[in-house]
Amino acid sequence: MTSDMVSAGFAHNGSMRRLHNILNDVLSQNRSLKIGIIGGSISAGGGLGGEEFIYSSILEDLLCPVLNGRIEIHNAAIGAADSSYYRYCLKAHLNASDMDIIVWELALNDYLVNIGPDFQEDLTRQILELPQQPQLFYVNFVHRILFTTPRPCRVLEKAGSDPLSVHYEIPSVSLPNALCTLLRQGRKDVLLGNDNNHPGRMPHKIAAILLIHLIESGFQSILSSEQIYGIEKLPLPLFNESHTLFPQCWSSLKTKEGNYHPLTPLRYDKGWAVMEPITEGEESRIDSKTFWGCKSERETIVFPINIEPIINVTVFNVHVAMLGCIECGRARISVDAMKYTEINAYWEWNVPRIFHITANVGPGMHNVTITSVSNQLIRLIAVMAG
Repeated sequence: MTSDMVSAGFAHNGSMRRLHNILNDVLSQNRSLKIGIIGGSISAGGGLGGEEFIYSSILEDLLCPVLNGRIEIHNAAIGAADSSYYRYCLKAHLNASDMDIIVWELALNDYLVNIGPDFQEDLTRQILELPQQPQLFYVNFVHRILFTTPRPCRVLEKAGSDPLSVHYEIPSVSLPNALCTLLRQGRKDVLLGNDNNHPGRMPHKIAAILLIHLIESGFQSILSSEQIYGIEKLPLPLFNESHTLFPQCWSSLKTKEGNYHPLTPLRYDKGWAVMEPITEGEESRIDSKTFWGCKSERETIVFPINIEPIINVTVFNVHVAMLGCIECGRARISVDAMKYTEINAYWEWNVPRIFHITANVGPGMHNVTITSVSNQLIRLIAVMAG
């Protein structure tokens, strides 16, 4: 890896004040450095053939001797997940308030489904507002889709990471920019993995090296100054004025971290069952896109949810997330047996789709009822409130 590749790999250097404080505390308290990962199938090991080849595992191996083994990696990646999903379900999969560093690898999925930078900003602000004051890193990867774009080297950054990393001073790592020459040469044999879709082992190694460079700069900052920086006040939102307040989520998706808020039904008709997509050759991945599925007409399932009371918040919106597919159909959904909303889960991408069901729902216990409309497949993955 050349020095030019390293330099090009940093789309934005950002601020290291949070990392400075964190590493100071890690060393002074002789405690573990905790790194959380949120991302899609890339961070879950798609196309790699083993967890040990994921950049997060390589990062752990590199940091282990530096920190005398006091390093914890918490990989909460889920295939096909994007920022719109994690803005509600971050805490369902990751104990985010206990993390020192959080790595955001969602640019590709955000770009593929064109959800816009406002969702990324919403999730960014949630992370930056955590009481632990974690350091946030953006990490953008190469992928097969980039070989079909006219400007592959910075397209992911232009979709949102660039303005947000500048606005919030977030260090941003760009694998497409670091590997721009190989992208332009069409070197799929070097950049892509076994499935000819996800990035291969070499880009994961480079991602880990670039993250090590960022963390190393934090250690260098401590050597030059023992100053502890004060709590930062976030700037006003750049894209999204309506920040998602106090998101809550109950999900069926599983990560290596497990699931802190599982989606468990109160009752269900025989047509409903726990299912999982068939993904050949992906046995080594660390995620599981488990869903509550139904292929029968007029079958009902009911989920109890307990919306936690929040000071000065009296009502919440309720949403559901479906895993889209081309064979998926319609469902009718209601909260507490009130007026139902009919949604269509059909989608050409095998990704989460979020549907607003109702507003003005108070805190406390509620029942969310879902009824299939036809014998087309329904794939429910989460109920959300916020």
